[in-house]
Amino acid sequence: MLRGRIEDAASGAPVADAVVTVTSPSLPAEEIAVTDTTGAYRIQDLPPGLYTLRVECEAYQPYAHEALDLHADATIQLDAALLPETLQAEEIVVIGKTPTVDVGSSAIGLNITSELTSSVPVAMPGSKGGAARSFEAIAEMTPGAQSDAFGVAFQGSSSPENRYLLDGLSVSNATYGVLATPLSIDFIKEVSVISGGYLPEYGRSTGGILNAITKTGSNEFHGSTFFNISPGGLEGPRKTAFREGDSIVTSPKLNHIADIGADIGGPLVKDKLWFYLGLDFARTRYDVRRSLRRQLFGSDGMPETDSAGNPRWQNIPGTERTWAAEQNMLQAIGKLTWAVNDAHRLTLTLNGVYPRSGGNGDFGISPLTGQPLLGNENRLNGTYDAIAHRYSGNSTNAILKWAAELNEDKSMFLDTWLGWHNGSGGRLPSDGSAIGSMSGLAGISNVWWLRPGHSITDFERVPGGACDAPTNNPEANVCPVTNYHTGGPEFIDQQIMNRVQARSILTKLFEGLGHHIFKVGIDSEFQIHDGKRGYTGARDYVEYPDFPIFVDGRVYGYLTGPDQPVVLDSIHSTTRSLSLGAFVQDSWNIQDRVTLNLGIRYDAQFLYGPDNALAMSLPNQWSPRIGVVYDPTQSGRAKFYTNFARYYESVPLRMLDRYLSGEPLLMAARDPSVCNPLIPSQQQNECLSDAAVLPVAGYPPNAKYDAFSSSTSVIDPALRPPSTDEFVLGVDYEIMEDGRLGLAYTKRWLNDTIEDMSRDGGSTFFFGNPGRGIARDFPTAQRRYDAFHLQFSKRMSHGWITQASYTLSWLRGNYSGLFRPEDNQFDPHQSADFDIKDLYTNRMGPLPGDRRHFIKLFGAKQIDLPSDFGYLMPGLAVRAYSGEPTNFLGAYGPYVDNVYIEPRGSGERLPWTCSIDLRLAYGIKLDKDRSIALTVDIFNLFNFQSIAARDERYTASNVRAVQGGSAADLTNADGTPFDPMMQRNPNFGKATAYQAPRIFRFGLKGTF
Repeated sequence: MLRGRIEDAASGAPVADAVVTVTSPSLPAEEIAVTDTTGAYRIQDLPPGLYTLRVECEAYQPYAHEALDLHADATIQLDAALLPETLQAEEIVVIGKTPTVDVGSSAIGLNITSELTSSVPVAMPGSKGGAARSFEAIAEMTPGAQSDAFGVAFQGSSSPENRYLLDGLSVSNATYGVLATPLSIDFIKEVSVISGGYLPEYGRSTGGILNAITKTGSNEFHGSTFFNISPGGLEGPRKTAFREGDSIVTSPKLNHIADIGADIGGPLVKDKLWFYLGLDFARTRYDVRRSLRRQLFGSDGMPETDSAGNPRWQNIPGTERTWAAEQNMLQAIGKLTWAVNDAHRLTLTLNGVYPRSGGNGDFGISPLTGQPLLGNENRLNGTYDAIAHRYSGNSTNAILKWAAELNEDKSMFLDTWLGWHNGSGGRLPSDGSAIGSMSGLAGISNVWWLRPGHSITDFERVPGGACDAPTNNPEANVCPVTNYHTGGPEFIDQQIMNRVQARSILTKLFEGLGHHIFKVGIDSEFQIHDGKRGYTGARDYVEYPDFPIFVDGRVYGYLTGPDQPVVLDSIHSTTRSLSLGAFVQDSWNIQDRVTLNLGIRYDAQFLYGPDNALAMSLPNQWSPRIGVVYDPTQSGRAKFYTNFARYYESVPLRMLDRYLSGEPLLMAARDPSVCNPLIPSQQQNECLSDAAVLPVAGYPPNAKYDAFSSSTSVIDPALRPPSTDEFVLGVDYEIMEDGRLGLAYTKRWLNDTIEDMSRDGGSTFFFGNPGRGIARDFPTAQRRYDAFHLQFSKRMSHGWITQASYTLSWLRGNYSGLFRPEDNQFDPHQSADFDIKDLYTNRMGPLPGDRRHFIKLFGAKQIDLPSDFGYLMPGLAVRAYSGEPTNFLGAYGPYVDNVYIEPRGSGERLPWTCSIDLRLAYGIKLDKDRSIALTVDIFNLFNFQSIAARDERYTASNVRAVQGGSAADLTNADGTPFDPMMQRNPNFGKATAYQAPRIFRFGLKGTF
């Protein structure tokens, strides 16, 4: 929004009826406002961009202001003084003195413009969204923001808690809550990242708001063509994460990441109808090398060690093999803008993203994380058939917006959106065989080999007897392996998601003890998730680590009588969600000095199960928001502000798709002397015989089978929706022309969440709020975040641009959010955190994401070359983060990595991660409208290889958490002493991942 006051330069009196006109390449046509009796003007709904403002009034000289820089979701105050014609002065033109402080809002975050993203190195290749340089990939520039496994997290939340908007409507994934449409920044005009303090018009998020505004056509033709490539041959040396006690070595290396595209916009009918079109194709390919190594033994038959006491290893020649991990992605956008008349405008936008990955001998790249999927623990610890998948999916959006001015004095506006989102996704076996089919890989069970002491020769042939034990130590395991997988690819699923949404906002500008921007709005979303899921071979087998048996890790099925199982080859369910929302808010500006932002939002969400019956009701989501902004300069160049807000989450449909659809599970134990699941033919024959099933799993009246979660879960009738409260306090000051410095304190705390819980060891579950209602005897879910943000921003002027920040933060609790970072379990509101009471000990402490320090610096300087030889623009990005906490983790039955042996965060913290990135751009302006630019980006210039993750699994055995002691006091779950020589994970505390290496990206872009 643009606001200001026009006065007489000679007398200081307000000038009424002055005509204020703004024009911009971002606008298809000019916008006009008229000052009121106090000389004030307001211009609403201006898209981000550079504007020229003109003021004209009878008896006054015209006034002009150029290079007026406006951002989305921001209020800029621009006052002007008009000279009377009697002074006979020439027209005044003011250049580049636009205030930089948003004096209308107490929100915190960052407006990321195309000007900034084209000047500094952003969206690192290999990161999520890095191939097509999606708008989510640049959000990490925001102060305090950090990348997690599934996106970018803000203010201590997890990335699926964000709200992702494209031109004002949601493009969040209905099933998981992550971004469903990662549109390229080449099609984006600006990304408004609001990390906190947002007004009631934004809701259904306990994280941040990412609002991407796409480009549009205008009365002039403009467009571009672009090409970017990151060749793997220039990648810096990668550190390999060797796993102690394991012969398998996995070494991924970039082959290439590239994209090519074009866009164009202009008039179809001048001053009436405009269009915009864009197309981009991106490809990501990694070469994944797998080799084997052998442990060295001395002449005395004992293992050789290095100076640090670690075992020595030797590569085994002839075991090297390389696979590809590849993804292809097509993006498209089309946009029509129609000025029906001076007061009404319609915009229709169609866009979509269409990725394909994996299969036919290749590994896939996860659409959720953007990383190659190479099996358990991100290493090739199994056969290709057992760990590879084929991924497909799409995301298509249609958005219709009607913008109307409802009266002639431009004081009342109505903006209405209608939208439709269609998405699909999932993973299949690498051969593409169907879910529930018993043909191909879909008919072969996955086998997870966990017992210590396995050799690679148990599963694969090794040339030349390289794994033979030394003659004087025939029991030695020369080529050990851990967590190996054989058979089929385990869990497979497919989803189809649809969302219909509508939103309407009425805005009224009026006076009453000051100037008011009053808004009232309603919105609704109806979402449908149609999902089918199953396990290859209808079950998977897990080798028990402590006993010579196999257990059915996952089998869909139920019992019709004592020990009478019925196994389901798949589950198909359709779930729905209806969300209704409304808000009222007033931004009350008093004498251009104090702005009060007052409002409240109401939301309700109703979730329906496969039987179309209401399964979960989450009404009464009242979200009060109050903010105060004080501008001591009265000119838009400083502000003190504070804000309190409550936020509610939109519950993803994944929760309904599982337990609320009645996910029945069976468990049994099988005798390896009768059943060898390594042989596929035995999986469906000997392994399913009565002789193979051991009487150790069941409870009376069953001896051999245990059934649990066999019906829809009980739901607390007084269930509270997930919510978070926030308090913000800050100050911004314009310390130089076009540059401002800000300091803010943010405090966020979790009020409630929803989780599945069990009182009978996991046989049955119910949904509730941990610590409340029917779950009052369970620990309360806690997550507390405190942060100080120091930020400096300078927009492009005088040839340079800068964005810098430092954040000091603390994140503590017992609940991380919609996924568990310790094992990347991504089942929103169904994590293992609160499943059974035996897992609650030692869970309070520093959470994943508790990085104490964040340092970010982005800047660029344009250097004009003499004699029209163009320009150079060097750009710099520096990111430095302190390390996250780590843990001592153990197992409890099927809950691997869920026992906190010592208090959360007791492990060694990860080291600092630092990346220094450079950009060098050379551009030539061919004429007024045409230019060409060549760019070279170097990410992680010095090839820092900091440890990014450690192995936190202290043991795979069933153990008890230690209260008031350490891992030295550990005992097994059955009370027997823990044997560290045999049961401790030899890789515990070792690096499992390193910082991404140095990578180059070359770009060529022509604009017209």
